[in-house]
Amino acid sequence: MASSRTALRRVSLRNIAAHKVRLLLTILAVVLGTAFISGAFVFTASLNKAFDGALATAYDGVDVAVSTTAEQPFELDRATVEKLAHHPGVRAVNPTMRANDVIMTGADGTAIQTLGAPSMGLVYFAPEDLVGQSMEFTDGGAPQVPDEIVINATAAQLGNLQVRDNVTVVTGRGRAEVKVAGIVRSEADSTGWLSVLFHEDKWRELYTDGEHVDGLTVSATPDTDPAELANALAGKFPELTVQEGKELAEESAQQITEALSFVNYLLVAFGLIGLLVGAFIISNTFAMLVAQRTSEFALLRAIGTSRRQLTRTVLFEATIVGLIGSGVGVLAGLGLTKLLYVVMDAVGITLPGGGLTLTTSAVVVPIVIGLVITVLAAWAPAVRAGAIPPVEAMRSGDQSSANSVGRRTAVGAALALIAVVAVAWAMVWADAETAIRGILVGAGAITSVIAFWLAGPALARPLVGGLGRIFGAPFGSVGKLAATNSQRNPRRTAATSFALMLGLALVTSVGMLGTSMRASVEEWLESDLSADFILSPPLSSSVTMPSDVENIAEKVDGVTDTATLFFGPISIMTKEQLMEREATGQVENADMYGPTESNSTFFSGDVGKWYSAKLIAGSLDLSAPDAGVIVKQTLAEENGWTPGTELMMVSPQGSWPIAVTGIFQDTLDPSQTFIVSPNALQSVAENTSLIVPLQVYVDVAASSAREIESMRADLEQAVADYLIVQVMSVAEFSNVAAASINVMLGIVYGLLGLAVVISVLGIINTLALSIVERRQEIGTLRAIGIQRSEIRRMIRIESLQIAVFGAISGVLLGLALGWALLVVLSGEGLDTVVIPWAQIGIMLIGSAIVGVVAALWPAAQAAKTPPLAAISEE
Repeated sequence: MASSRTALRRVSLRNIAAHKVRLLLTILAVVLGTAFISGAFVFTASLNKAFDGALATAYDGVDVAVSTTAEQPFELDRATVEKLAHHPGVRAVNPTMRANDVIMTGADGTAIQTLGAPSMGLVYFAPEDLVGQSMEFTDGGAPQVPDEIVINATAAQLGNLQVRDNVTVVTGRGRAEVKVAGIVRSEADSTGWLSVLFHEDKWRELYTDGEHVDGLTVSATPDTDPAELANALAGKFPELTVQEGKELAEESAQQITEALSFVNYLLVAFGLIGLLVGAFIISNTFAMLVAQRTSEFALLRAIGTSRRQLTRTVLFEATIVGLIGSGVGVLAGLGLTKLLYVVMDAVGITLPGGGLTLTTSAVVVPIVIGLVITVLAAWAPAVRAGAIPPVEAMRSGDQSSANSVGRRTAVGAALALIAVVAVAWAMVWADAETAIRGILVGAGAITSVIAFWLAGPALARPLVGGLGRIFGAPFGSVGKLAATNSQRNPRRTAATSFALMLGLALVTSVGMLGTSMRASVEEWLESDLSADFILSPPLSSSVTMPSDVENIAEKVDGVTDTATLFFGPISIMTKEQLMEREATGQVENADMYGPTESNSTFFSGDVGKWYSAKLIAGSLDLSAPDAGVIVKQTLAEENGWTPGTELMMVSPQGSWPIAVTGIFQDTLDPSQTFIVSPNALQSVAENTSLIVPLQVYVDVAASSAREIESMRADLEQAVADYLIVQVMSVAEFSNVAAASINVMLGIVYGLLGLAVVISVLGIINTLALSIVERRQEIGTLRAIGIQRSEIRRMIRIESLQIAVFGAISGVLLGLALGWALLVVLSGEGLDTVVIPWAQIGIMLIGSAIVGVVAALWPAAQAAKTPPLAAISEE
């Protein structure tokens, strides 16, 4: 038994060695998938190690961290900070703010671009008063007056700044002209962060209300244990959150890990999609190999080899392919990660750390996944190999084409019916939750893909034949031969086109969703908003817009009206809801970074004027002194609310009654359930800094394009000192708002592009194997006078038919699923359906080109077939 097993393995190894090109193409499908998975682990492990080191250094000396809670955000006033600073065991305290972003100009007067790295405004403290990481001056010295700052080496480098340079800094609370007094260097510079260190008085002016901060870092005296100090402060100040510094470092590291997880998930998704598509190619390749080696396997059966041994032989070959492909994929993953570092460095994003970190998981996980997927993909062909009867040794030719596909077609048709029912049910089940309907569409999508895999051969025979007659018509007898050849083995044709079909189905459905989302945003802004200009910071900016921008804009000559859109952690509810939550201890934790339903929109103008909102009752003018809250019609009718109904406005500072002063028709953005007047909050709250201005809308007294552009220039000049405030038309703003959708689509298209690349490899592989299988046929054609150029043309037409069949199938399936998903999402406000015809046209044309290009090498190999030698082969 052992000797026969060894002999069969030798046969497998010789077979692999004899077909090196086929081996390379099959392995490449595994390599592409595992490379992205390995690269994901290496990239995140490298960055985690680097950031962990940087954070460990950054929090050196921070023994205790103190912060306010969302329910009591104003507990750290100057008096409390003073008490805490004089608590036994405390050496020093440094105030902090969570919202500490800053924009600063460089030597050229324009804002310094950090390309995504944080930019922080902090307080400068002398070494004896500093809590945390020490800094070394490389030039200049400490700020002596409020209008002086210290910057870190990163800021100096990015802005080409030197000591005594004058710069402008902008925060969410204002702007200031300051002078660079010194430049410092610290370990944090390796992270690429930009730091501006202010005199404490100026820092409080630019980041606080002058009285309150939301955090402190605390350093203990040498003879005080940090844990004991943390416990003592927690007992003394129960209204504050107190934790040890090492806990804060661990939390920060965890936040960075979570932020990096997006990159990790993205790269792993690349790999898994690549391996998924590759699995079909591997399965198709092994199926063809089994068909081509029918006589060989039958002969082995005839001399006593068992079914199980033959199955193991094919699986052994698959194992070799999986191990080699996965191993090379791990090495390729290292190269991919290094390339990612180089690309990010080239565009100015310097990542911390100097080397790659190769972890056990970066090696083991990709190899295991690649090996398992390869073996599973080869399982069915391996079982078919074991089932070959010895009598097949006396036959010749490819028997796979004669295999009946009736059973799999019936199963595929049944699954297709189930998919149609599931998707149709989701589309018409209007009363169900969107999530449930989405699950039904997802289940229908998966089922339809499986159905196409099973029923593909039955579809391929008539459809590919029809395409063959169309594409082959201009080429006479060569075209007819190509059409006949593609029809002859529909199982292989369907399997080859399936990978391309799957990739294009995903691209089409996602493209349809993204295009419709973009059109919906643009349509809503351009049709529902009547402003001439929108003043807004970049949507990607973490710095909020200064609160006095509207006051500045309304003073510009020619401006006729202004209004500001705010956002803040204010909940609107009934008295009964508030009492119920208070009784159960579940009062809404209104937090700027909390759940969406705890945040409300504030607007300082007449909603009916600025938006296409139809008044149902009351008034929509929120600029009036007695304005309260306006409510969407459906919500008002469900609860029986009318103008004058008293609701409750709940914020971290407390709760106050607020009257419904208007009801509007459900024509606005579906997320706008309540819109509150800022006057209602200002009349009762001690501090209104919780609501953040998002955009300022401006109307001007101009009609011609020239006058409007002149007003734009005047507005830009008026807000130029704020650096981050952009003046845009509604159309321009809608394009910016849609840009994030474009980025998302770009990422997804890149992700799915890998599937298309692998599908091209599948077409090349299948054509190459089919040419080996049809060697006698091609030799006969050459012998009867078919020229080499005609052989090449025939193979290219066959490839073109397969690619176009897969493309059309994928586009049709993608359109159907995309349409169903948009119908389901119409209840969430996405009621615009746009079919990306241009994208579809590009994909179809691209698929045709792909089909021709994929056939170049196989066609060239086919044309080299010597007629006499091929005919004489058994």
